Amino acid sequence: MQNFTQSVGFEKGVQQINQVIVELKQQYRRFGVIGFSVEATIAWLCGENKICDFVIGCYGSRIRNYVDVEPTCPTLLVFANKEKAFDIHKLVDVLKKKRYSFLQVKSFEGSHGFMDPFSDNYKKLSAHLALQHINEFVQKQLSESFL
Repeated sequence: MQNFTQSVGFEKGVQQINQVIVELKQQYRRFGVIGFSVEATIAWLCGENKICDFVIGCYGSRIRNYVDVEPTCPTLLVFANKEKAFDIHKLVDVLKKKRYSFLQVKSFEGSHGFMDPFSDNYKKLSAHLALQHINEFVQKQLSESFL
Protein backbone atom coordinates (compact mmCIF):
# COMPACT_ATOMS: atom_id res chain seq x y z
CA MET A 1 0.00 0.00 0.00
CA GLN A 2 2.74 2.44 0.95
CA ASN A 3 4.55 1.82 -2.34
CA PHE A 4 1.32 2.43 -4.27
CA THR A 5 0.51 5.71 -2.52
CA GLN A 6 4.09 6.97 -2.97
CA SER A 7 4.60 5.74 -6.55
CA VAL A 8 1.16 6.17 -8.11
CA GLY A 9 -1.50 7.44 -5.70
CA PHE A 10 -5.26 7.28 -6.04
CA GLU A 11 -5.66 10.37 -8.21
CA LYS A 12 -3.14 9.23 -10.81
CA GLY A 13 -4.44 5.65 -10.61
CA VAL A 14 -7.99 6.83 -11.34
CA GLN A 15 -6.78 8.95 -14.26
CA GLN A 16 -4.91 6.01 -15.77
CA ILE A 17 -7.84 3.61 -15.39
CA ASN A 18 -10.33 6.15 -16.75
CA GLN A 19 -8.13 6.61 -19.82
CA VAL A 20 -8.13 2.84 -20.42
CA ILE A 21 -11.91 2.70 -19.91
CA VAL A 22 -12.50 5.45 -22.48
CA GLU A 23 -10.39 3.54 -25.01
CA LEU A 24 -12.12 0.22 -24.31
CA LYS A 25 -15.59 1.79 -24.45
CA GLN A 26 -14.93 2.38 -28.15
CA GLN A 27 -14.77 -1.40 -28.64
CA TYR A 28 -17.35 -2.66 -26.15
CA ARG A 29 -20.97 -1.75 -25.56
CA ARG A 30 -20.83 -2.29 -21.80
CA PHE A 31 -17.83 -1.97 -19.53
CA GLY A 32 -17.40 -2.64 -15.85
CA VAL A 33 -14.50 -2.29 -13.47
CA ILE A 34 -13.63 -4.69 -10.69
CA GLY A 35 -10.90 -4.09 -8.16
CA PHE A 36 -9.51 -5.82 -5.11
CA SER A 37 -7.98 -4.00 -2.14
CA VAL A 38 -6.28 -0.80 -3.40
CA GLU A 39 -7.83 -1.32 -6.83
CA ALA A 40 -11.28 -1.53 -5.19
CA THR A 41 -10.85 2.03 -4.02
CA ILE A 42 -9.79 3.09 -7.51
CA ALA A 43 -12.83 1.30 -8.96
CA TRP A 44 -15.04 3.12 -6.42
CA LEU A 45 -13.59 6.45 -7.53
CA CYS A 46 -14.00 5.56 -11.22
CA GLY A 47 -17.69 4.94 -10.59
CA GLU A 48 -18.20 8.63 -9.99
CA ASN A 49 -17.14 9.65 -13.51
CA LYS A 50 -20.10 8.42 -15.60
CA ILE A 51 -17.91 6.32 -17.89
CA CYS A 52 -18.34 2.91 -16.27
CA ASP A 53 -21.47 0.84 -16.71
CA PHE A 54 -20.89 -0.86 -13.37
CA VAL A 55 -18.28 -1.11 -10.62
CA ILE A 56 -17.33 -3.86 -8.20
CA GLY A 57 -14.93 -3.27 -5.33
CA CYS A 58 -13.72 -6.01 -2.99
CA TYR A 59 -12.11 -5.18 0.35
CA GLY A 60 -11.47 -1.55 -0.52
CA SER A 61 -10.39 -0.39 2.90
CA ARG A 62 -9.41 3.08 1.66
CA ILE A 63 -12.97 3.71 0.50
CA ARG A 64 -13.35 4.96 4.07
CA ASN A 65 -11.46 8.08 2.93
CA TYR A 66 -13.92 8.64 0.06
CA VAL A 67 -17.36 8.02 1.56
CA ASP A 68 -18.74 11.19 -0.04
CA VAL A 69 -18.21 9.80 -3.54
CA GLU A 70 -21.60 9.12 -5.10
CA PRO A 71 -21.63 6.34 -7.68
CA THR A 72 -23.19 7.20 -11.03
CA CYS A 73 -23.51 3.57 -12.11
CA PRO A 74 -24.55 0.32 -10.39
CA THR A 75 -21.89 -0.38 -7.78
CA LEU A 76 -21.27 -3.39 -5.58
CA LEU A 77 -18.89 -3.16 -2.65
CA VAL A 78 -17.83 -6.40 -0.95
CA PHE A 79 -16.15 -6.33 2.45
CA ALA A 80 -14.81 -8.79 4.97
CA ASN A 81 -16.51 -8.37 8.33
CA LYS A 82 -13.23 -8.74 10.25
CA GLU A 83 -10.92 -5.99 9.04
CA LYS A 84 -7.95 -5.26 11.31
CA ALA A 85 -6.94 -1.85 9.96
CA PHE A 86 -10.22 -0.02 10.59
CA ASP A 87 -13.80 -0.40 11.80
CA ILE A 88 -15.49 -2.12 8.85
CA HIS A 89 -18.90 -2.06 10.54
CA LYS A 90 -18.78 1.72 10.83
CA LEU A 91 -17.84 2.08 7.14
CA VAL A 92 -20.63 -0.27 6.02
CA ASP A 93 -23.14 1.64 8.18
CA VAL A 94 -22.01 5.00 6.77
CA LEU A 95 -22.29 3.76 3.18
CA LYS A 96 -25.69 2.15 3.73
CA LYS A 97 -27.05 5.32 5.35
CA LYS A 98 -26.11 7.29 2.24
CA ARG A 99 -28.89 5.41 0.41
CA TYR A 100 -27.22 5.95 -2.93
CA SER A 101 -29.56 4.51 -5.52
CA PHE A 102 -26.79 2.69 -7.40
CA LEU A 103 -24.96 1.23 -4.39
CA GLN A 104 -25.08 -2.25 -2.90
CA VAL A 105 -22.85 -3.05 0.08
CA LYS A 106 -22.29 -6.62 1.24
CA SER A 107 -20.06 -8.01 3.94
CA PHE A 108 -19.03 -11.62 4.40
CA GLU A 109 -17.45 -13.65 7.17
CA GLY A 110 -13.69 -13.35 7.08
CA SER A 111 -10.71 -11.03 6.90
CA HIS A 112 -9.12 -9.03 4.11
CA GLY A 113 -8.40 -11.44 1.25
CA PHE A 114 -11.07 -14.00 2.17
CA MET A 115 -11.81 -14.70 -1.52
CA ASP A 116 -8.19 -15.39 -2.45
CA PRO A 117 -7.46 -19.14 -2.30
CA PHE A 118 -3.74 -18.33 -1.95
CA SER A 119 -4.27 -16.14 1.10
CA ASP A 120 -4.00 -17.30 4.70
CA ASN A 121 -7.34 -15.49 5.17
CA TYR A 122 -9.17 -17.61 2.56
CA LYS A 123 -12.65 -18.69 3.68
CA LYS A 124 -14.11 -21.13 1.19
CA LEU A 125 -17.79 -20.64 2.05
CA SER A 126 -17.54 -16.84 2.25
CA ALA A 127 -15.61 -16.77 -1.01
CA HIS A 128 -18.25 -18.90 -2.70
CA LEU A 129 -21.09 -16.70 -1.43
CA ALA A 130 -19.31 -13.47 -2.39
CA LEU A 131 -18.42 -14.73 -5.86
CA GLN A 132 -21.98 -15.93 -6.35
CA HIS A 133 -23.25 -12.47 -5.41
CA ILE A 134 -20.73 -10.82 -7.76
CA ASN A 135 -21.78 -13.14 -10.58
CA GLU A 136 -25.47 -12.31 -10.05
CA PHE A 137 -24.65 -8.59 -9.99
CA VAL A 138 -22.69 -8.81 -13.26
CA GLN A 139 -25.36 -10.93 -14.94
CA LYS A 140 -28.00 -8.39 -13.97
CA GLN A 141 -25.92 -5.51 -15.37
CA LEU A 142 -25.30 -7.36 -18.62
CA SER A 143 -28.92 -8.44 -19.04
CA GLU A 144 -30.17 -4.90 -18.48
CA SER A 145 -27.95 -3.70 -21.31
CA PHE A 146 -29.99 -5.77 -23.75
CA LEU A 147 -33.39 -4.46 -22.66
